[in-house]
Amino acid sequence: RLFGDLAHDVLAQVLRSLPETGAIAAARARVAVDVAVPRRAATLLRPEERSQLLRSREAIARAAERVVETLIERGAKVRDVEQDIVLEKDGRTVRGRPDLVVTDPLVVIDSKSGKDAPRREALEHGAAVQLVAYAALLRARDGQWPELAYFLLRSRRLFTTSAALGGLHAVDPLLTVEQSYQRMKKGIARADAELASGWLSAPGVGARVPLPVVRDGELPVASPCQICAF
Repeated sequence: RLFGDLAHDVLAQVLRSLPETGAIAAARARVAVDVAVPRRAATLLRPEERSQLLRSREAIARAAERVVETLIERGAKVRDVEQDIVLEKDGRTVRGRPDLVVTDPLVVIDSKSGKDAPRREALEHGAAVQLVAYAALLRARDGQWPELAYFLLRSRRLFTTSAALGGLHAVDPLLTVEQSYQRMKKGIARADAELASGWLSAPGVGARVPLPVVRDGELPVASPCQICAF
């Protein structure tokens, strides 16, 4: 978590500076890590964490280098870096902050520090919900569906549904971005219906409980362990 947060901050700073080459991006990333560590990851300054700090610094620099090199090679241009997108619709406010949006081709990219396989599989099966939500916000604002991508910070791999950005390594999804969004909307409609009938569901973990009463704008949910009265 610490590495992921630090890497996100540094990568955003580097991308906003529009480096001309991957080598420049890496150099800027190393400087940005040194500046950020005291306020964002001070535990890495302990003597026993020296090797971890050096590994993290170099991993983030290489990640910055790779993503910039990929964008340059594919002719993609940075458009937005961690910019809020807000949509008011049907009485709801939907807000998102994509890590990166590029054009030529139009792709929304989310950086992750975890394992590669789950991210690739999510793109393949139309289950990259966060990215699909970002895509829907961009489409509502700009009138065009973007393609989706995950950039894995540790392995420095880019998984994307865009053939123009991914080349031979692009993921071939079972659903288009719009089809994934339509499926997500059905899930939202089901959740709305459950709430309206007085139930709170989390299908992913098989949980379904009576909807608690909202008190002063808060939704109290009892701890399932029942050890205390929390």
